[in-house]
Amino acid sequence: MDEDRRRAIEWDCTRTLTGFVNALDAGDYETMARLMAETGVWVRPGGDAVGPSGLLEAMKSRPRDLIVRHVISNVAIEVIDEDNATGITYLTVYRHRGPPPENGPAPLAGVHMVGVSYNRLVRESGGWRIAEKRTGRTFDAEA
Repeated sequence: MDEDRRRAIEWDCTRTLTGFVNALDAGDYETMARLMAETGVWVRPGGDAVGPSGLLEAMKSRPRDLIVRHVISNVAIEVIDEDNATGITYLTVYRHRGPPPENGPAPLAGVHMVGVSYNRLVRESGGWRIAEKRTGRTFDAEA
């Protein structure tokens, strides 16, 4: 594989991972589901979500009064071949529980959590999809 092709795959995988968390924060669960592989697994504290339908089902229990922002950084994609890649992202989470403020930003007590997300991506249905997503907590404000 040439260097341009490898960089294109890295970029596409990066867009899949950032698109997933951006959609999560926006409550756009349909977009999240489109970014999951058919048999993809999102390992999460509330129980694993398997495939797009499992993700949509899991999101039904997400609190409606939760304002959250996932900031991902240190994105490192390792291209395995034309159809497989792995990726690591650092994750900083800010959140507020309660109704959104009428004017101005939500109150912030500090960082909620910092962790690392380990991802496996596959080319499927004409794009890069998440085949597995696991996040480990490095720091936790609630600990």
